[in-house]
This record gives sequence, structure tokens and C-alpha cells, in this order.
Amino acid sequence: MKILLTCDDGICSKGIQTLKDQLKKLGKIYIVAPADQKSAVSHGITLYDPLIVEKIAIPGVEMSYSVNGTPADCVKLAITSILPFTPDIVVSGINKGLNAGSNILYSGTVAAALEASLFQITSFAVSMQDTGTKRKDIVKGASIAKRIITSLYRRHKRTSIVFNINIPLSSARRYKGFVLARQESIPNEDNYHRRIDPRGRVYYWLGGDRITRIVRRVDKRGVTEFPSDVMVVHNGYVSVTPLKRDFTYYEVLRELNHES
Repeated sequence: MKILLTCDDGICSKGIQTLKDQLKKLGKIYIVAPADQKSAVSHGITLYDPLIVEKIAIPGVEMSYSVNGTPADCVKLAITSILPFTPDIVVSGINKGLNAGSNILYSGTVAAALEASLFQITSFAVSMQDTGTKRKDIVKGASIAKRIITSLYRRHKRTSIVFNINIPLSSARRYKGFVLARQESIPNEDNYHRRIDPRGRVYYWLGGDRITRIVRRVDKRGVTEFPSDVMVVHNGYVSVTPLKRDFTYYEVLRELNHES
């Protein structure tokens, strides 16, 4: 198996290096990742500046390149120009911090996996709760990710599915299993802190709070649907959410078509 690995925390991050050590047990690893931190850049790509690609040596990797661009840049460039083949899977992570709920919209980690889906490549975005995570916790998280990736890929080869995997710190210390989940629809409660710099200028710093309300949806028959990814990780399980790149609101589309 040929595995393309990237991460929005940068090519030297602990997450990508630790995940590499686990995934090399499944096949050959090829890394194309941002040269530095690119969190929360979403699905942005570079249009007005050149992309500088630098080949670097990483033990246990067939080929590895750093790119002065976004995670989506890295995947697009790797598949179309750098690699002489199409990878079997693309794995983005391990991201420092969860990418559940509305964070999916901003995540460079998820965007890299979604970019791979444009090429009909099954991909995985892997994120882990960050509370000063110790190395042994990251290693355990990477091991859990490998187990889940192996299981899902056996049944979903060459698809446009993105599997978004979120690992709470508690699972890294005592793995309880994974739960299939939907994306939480309630957004984070953003909080901008107003401050004044030494020159008297006002500036704002985004703090953000976790979701304080966790809900369960119930269908017309009174049966609980899939729990949200936020709820799953809140209860100490790994959440796995299949994502797609099509944003079309089909219900409204059908309603409008019926009205016209």
C-alpha cells in the first residue's frame, strides 16, 4: 500500500512523525506537508505566490517534501506533480487538537483529506485532543488511528469518502472503542478578547469556548439518531464521521424544483 501523509501542524510536528511510525506497518509512506504551522487555513490554496518544494530526509519514509503552502496545496501538488503514482490512501494528521463540530469548517487537516477525495482517493483526517499531551499518549493515539484506518479501508477502497477521526485524551489512556457519529450542528461559542497594546491600539484575540450544549437528535419515530462527534468524544470514545465534499442542500433543491 502506498500512503500519502500530511498534517497542517507542519512536517516536523510530533503528530505526523508519530503517525508515520505506525502507518509504515501498513505500507510505504510518502510525506508532503507544510513547512510550518498552517492550522485553521481551511481549504485555501496558494494562487499568487510560488510554491517552494524542498526534499528532506525522514527515517522510514520513501520520499518526503516540505511545501511553503497550505495542506490542500500539499495534497494537490503531491498527487498531480510530485508523486509518480496515485497513492492508495491519504492520511492527514495527527492534528494537535480536536476537529469536531464546526471546527471541521476551519480545519486544514480535514481540508487536506477532502482535497484527496477530489481524486477519488479514500482519505482520513486524524485529530487528537491536546492538553499538553505526553509522547506515550500520542503514540497510543497513532496506534488507535492505524487500527481504525485499517478496518475502514478494507471496506472502502478508491472512494471519495473522508473519514474524520477524533481521539479524546481519555481514549489514548484507556481505549473504549470508536463510535460512528454525525457532525455536531451547534457551533462553538466564539469569544473575542478585547485588549490594548503598549501603544494604545485596540486589538482582538480569538479565544473561543467549547460547546456548552450537547444535544441528541430524535427522528419522527422517536428513535435517537447517530450521536454527534462532540458528544462521542465528550464521553471518552473515538468519533468517526464520514464526510463528503458536496455542500448541496438537496432537500431545499427539491422543494425549489417542486415550486417552480
